[in-house]
Amino acid sequence: MTLTLKNNDALALIPGRKTRSRFVAMLVLSVGLLLSGFQSALAQPTYQIIPGKQNSVAGSGISDVVTVHLDPPGNVGISITFNYLGGQQTIITDASGNATFSFAYGTPGVPSTVNINISYGALPLTTYVFNYIAAPGPVSVGNSYIATLISPMPADGSSQDLVAARLYDKDGNPVNTVATEVRFELANLPGDIVPVMTTNNSPPGIAGSAMTSGNGSGSGNEATASFTSTSPTGGNAHVNAKIWDATSGTWVYLTTSTGAPGPVLISFTPLPPDPTKSWLEVTTNNSPDNNATTDVVTAHLINKLGQPVGIPTAVTFSFTPVNGIAVTNTNGLNQTTNSGDAAARFLNPATQRFPRPIPIIVEPPIRSIAQLPGSIRR
Repeated sequence: MTLTLKNNDALALIPGRKTRSRFVAMLVLSVGLLLSGFQSALAQPTYQIIPGKQNSVAGSGISDVVTVHLDPPGNVGISITFNYLGGQQTIITDASGNATFSFAYGTPGVPSTVNINISYGALPLTTYVFNYIAAPGPVSVGNSYIATLISPMPADGSSQDLVAARLYDKDGNPVNTVATEVRFELANLPGDIVPVMTTNNSPPGIAGSAMTSGNGSGSGNEATASFTSTSPTGGNAHVNAKIWDATSGTWVYLTTSTGAPGPVLISFTPLPPDPTKSWLEVTTNNSPDNNATTDVVTAHLINKLGQPVGIPTAVTFSFTPVNGIAVTNTNGLNQTTNSGDAAARFLNPATQRFPRPIPIIVEPPIRSIAQLPGSIRR
């Protein structure tokens, strides 16, 4: 509901207005001019009362809210006073002409009301009533939501992405005093990986089911699902949550905190090479010195789970050239892994021999140093 008070109607709030005497009219005019000097305006602006949150839970620390909006001109930087229970707070209107007042009140479990007397300078405007209820109402699907709390995490099988469903009643109060079931599920969109899901307070035998604690705490309205992955490539997954809607008699999917449809996104990052598990290997040797056949050194990049590194990774080979040995790969010593492996091919010119093994090293550092044998022709 929006209440609008026109400029001239405000005079009706002044005691004695009904006398219509010339003295009262002049007094009102004088007061109006005095107020305009303090409020940097020639006349009292038109105002609107914009209701905000109402029916907060008594004693919960959650506030009821009301906004006074002053129409231009002269609606910025104006003092609006809110009087309540013997207290007072003055709020200056912002760049939009709004002064917003919030107030938390009451004894837990005891409903109550508080009258908020609102004034413009010395001129009373209206009385607005804040209502406080004893306990949260039933869960509202429209006010509840799903959110990703933690993501991305490494795909190491133990680090967890975390998704939560947070449940509120129709007035925006957290439903934290009654345990409520939430069902999480993977959306399995094209290209998604399939992580392992674990839910909190899971009822036995119901996959993806979780329960809010309902213990009255700040997180008592929250049910969570955690996810782990061992995908070598990492990747994305999408998660939905649904709750029982008594009105429709069906399980209904929650939207996100912005009101957009679910699901929400979670992600996992691939693991890097583990130097203690990766190694270099001479995969082809004893090549003839015919200026055509190559020896091959392969870098095997392995992550800490023992998996080949699942994403293309740059590998740089290096060695001290001896007797004209050359690398024949495209891009030379700079290679990129495929399924965790990268190889460099070494060619010995015809009739050339070298007297000792040639150390081959790579970047990133890995477990061992491969050596080409000391002679091409064996």
